[in-house]
Amino acid sequence: MAARRWPSWPLGGIRPPYVLLAESPASILIHTRNPRRSFRATPPNPAVRRPVPASGLRRVKVQQPQGLTGFSEVPEESGIEYLQADLDKIGGAIYSSAKTAGILGDISYENFMYLAKRLVHEARSGPPDKYAALRISRDLDSVWYVAMTLGTLVEEVSDWAFVATTQAGAREPIILGVSNTLKKMSIPPRTAVFNRVEELAIKDQDPRAMVVHAKVLSQRGQYKEALALLEKVMPRIYPTKIQPPMGEDITLKGRIEPPWKLYAWLKEKVGDRKATDETLKMAALEYQDPVALVTYAQIMQQEGNMEMYEECLNKAATSGDPEACRKLANFYYLIYHGRFPLSDEGEGEGKNKKGFLHRKISALFGQSRTREDYRKLAIDWYELAFNHGSRKAALILSMLLREDGYSEVGKQYLEVAETEKKILPFVRRLKENWDSKEFDVKIPMQLLDT
Repeated sequence: MAARRWPSWPLGGIRPPYVLLAESPASILIHTRNPRRSFRATPPNPAVRRPVPASGLRRVKVQQPQGLTGFSEVPEESGIEYLQADLDKIGGAIYSSAKTAGILGDISYENFMYLAKRLVHEARSGPPDKYAALRISRDLDSVWYVAMTLGTLVEEVSDWAFVATTQAGAREPIILGVSNTLKKMSIPPRTAVFNRVEELAIKDQDPRAMVVHAKVLSQRGQYKEALALLEKVMPRIYPTKIQPPMGEDITLKGRIEPPWKLYAWLKEKVGDRKATDETLKMAALEYQDPVALVTYAQIMQQEGNMEMYEECLNKAATSGDPEACRKLANFYYLIYHGRFPLSDEGEGEGKNKKGFLHRKISALFGQSRTREDYRKLAIDWYELAFNHGSRKAALILSMLLREDGYSEVGKQYLEVAETEKKILPFVRRLKENWDSKEFDVKIPMQLLDT
């Protein structure tokens, strides 16, 4: 088998399953009753993708934990043999990288190697179940962290461990599994795993379990009960710029819904609109949640505060949110066309009030941007939006490149935009007339929403 290179997580590239390392500067620290454990949360990084499983493997069905859905089949023949043969050679590099990424917590190198070898042996020996997980170690959380680490190289290891540790009652895989299952059903059932999450939330006061169980209650229509549970979590959180380790992240690196998002939704459900608005503002300005920032930016735009609108969108876009990138690009493109004033223009009393980006640029270069500069800036943000998966941005990029004389490159973006059903009729019309010099079409205003 060809050698595989261990990725360096802090510098980007492939990252382990269930681990989303956010680039946003804000995090959340949550104190619990146990002073030795604290939980933090970071906004999700939507640019991260789970690695695609290797093809050409023979797979075997496994018994899934009762009440959970969406598990992968576990490969019967795979790269596990590679890990078993070369773990002594690559273990040091794996451990060092995972420690830097904050995944392994206080697990020592010796303990990591012991658990890794036991895990690989059990994964190769038979199907995942609770007895196999307990044979590795009774410290199931450590087994889970080691499995995620190895899963970056051989994904079936983490898949195997997910099922095995869940059946054995491990805390984090159960919370994660229930959170994922909630996305696929309307009314959660009362099964062993859902009862386990309830126990972790009510008895153990685990903040992550409390958020997930509040979601369970809300989907059962028990809004007041869900709100009461979340109100025990909300006072215990505050922003921090420290990147939290995996074991201290209340959202499990973006896999669990942020508590403020669910809290705001529940407040609206019970008719407390004022509290909903306050929570949205807190999520946007204090915790810099990308989705909340985009929503709050729109509110600022409606109130005419374009400086705050630009600042919120810029922060959300910098975190990798594709819609924020696209809307910020639209904003700059519309400035270029005169739909919005330049940062140092304006009307009346606020004429000389400078915008967020304008101040940053002026501080760096001591000069203002021209309208043409804003068009170039818009293209940069459209490219970032495209890189994060926006097909609408691909369409606009294709038209701007065609306008600039780069027809062939623009056509490649157009082919990508063709995969978006909502804009397909326009894309096809544009494609049919792409090479016609007489065909002059403007970007539709519905694509230039801000």
